[in-house]
Amino acid sequence: MKNLLPFLFLFFICPQIFSQNLKGKVIDVKGNPLELVNVFILKDGKGTTTDSLGIFEIRDQSKLLQTDTIRFSYIGYITLEITFQKLLANKNVISLSENIEELQEVALKGKNRLKDKLDYSKLTRLKNNVFAFGSYIVNNKIYIIGGDASTFTDVGKKVILHSNGMIESIENYFVLMRRYNEISKFGYSNELQIYDLNENIWVKNEVTFDNRAYHNVAYYNNNLYAFGGERVSKNGIYVYLNEKIEILNLDSLNVTVDYTNPHQAKNVTSVVFKDYLVTMGGSFKENKNGKIIYSDKVHFYNFKSGLWYELPSMINPKETNSVLIKDKIYVVGGFDGKPLSTIDVLDLNSEVWQEEIDLPSSMSQPALTVHNEKIYIYDAGLMYVYNPPKKTFVTYEINLHVEHARMHYFNGAFYLIGGFTENEYSKKPSPNIYIIHENEFLKTKSQTLVN
Repeated sequence: MKNLLPFLFLFFICPQIFSQNLKGKVIDVKGNPLELVNVFILKDGKGTTTDSLGIFEIRDQSKLLQTDTIRFSYIGYITLEITFQKLLANKNVISLSENIEELQEVALKGKNRLKDKLDYSKLTRLKNNVFAFGSYIVNNKIYIIGGDASTFTDVGKKVILHSNGMIESIENYFVLMRRYNEISKFGYSNELQIYDLNENIWVKNEVTFDNRAYHNVAYYNNNLYAFGGERVSKNGIYVYLNEKIEILNLDSLNVTVDYTNPHQAKNVTSVVFKDYLVTMGGSFKENKNGKIIYSDKVHFYNFKSGLWYELPSMINPKETNSVLIKDKIYVVGGFDGKPLSTIDVLDLNSEVWQEEIDLPSSMSQPALTVHNEKIYIYDAGLMYVYNPPKKTFVTYEINLHVEHARMHYFNGAFYLIGGFTENEYSKKPSPNIYIIHENEFLKTKSQTLVN
């Protein structure tokens, strides 16, 4: 009986230890609940925000250790970082104190005119310039796998444009050709790039994958899964669908290969829902006449059993991007020979698709991320914030013009990674990682569109 008492005490007094989810409440010093407080687990990058009652819940946290740190942040309040053990000791209730200096600063800024465009800064340059890669932020690190390293320059067209058509002779033309010469190249990367956000350095590693581009990366249980996309033949001439799923363990940096993938496609999209990987769409064939065949298939993979299943097909076959909010997948825009302008939604409980809303403009490969259950969409120099319950878009201008970039939200900022730039005569991978701080949206003019 004596041996049983400590167990019973833990079971009834500390039920969080046995829970799969991390739950709690955030209040101010007067005991009032605080809504939209950012709650963030530092070790794995998982987070959420509090609801109108100050309640928060982060799912699937059975492996949370008592020494792990949780951060609570809210504009106008002092940021608090505490261990899971201390959170339990506080009975899962957190009290935040006002930051008087920050409140005064926000009030002063509120009197100033709003900026016309979102400000951003360059965080760093990629070690290897690529686009159409897979990426993920976890454990305070950016992981970038593979990507298209190809560059193309039409030197003749470049000469004509730079000379304003004033070419005096054929000799002069060839002189200018040599002056403006750039070597085009074709190839996909097989490398892993790791950027440490705490140390602000690139982490050296010897990890290699299949050369791979136009694929996706998913995170589950301290592993990154690279799947889909294309690979280039050894002679550098042919392009094939990549049939492998490559799995990178983040502790050992070892790569294992799973050869079973029923969803082989270029520009496939995916989300992780509980213990499942859901993959959708993409293109899988090009006919002799150049016509691209697009997929409407939806597969899901059980990480625990290793088995694949099918879900109802998409509304339309296409290449696309998507995000997960709670138990719904939002498929944003896409490409089926032309850029598309709808958001389609798959309810994972009912397994029913529906057309949600029309986008403000057509988008073939927008960069997407989710924060506070809103979808942030970057495309062609604009940032859109979509609110699903209200079905509204808030639009911001930003002086960035990259395509096929990746975007992630992490610790109070949005990271826009890679992509490519294109003009009349060239197409090149963008070498930059840009950072947009969350508070920039409060300082910038916007336009609200209601459907």
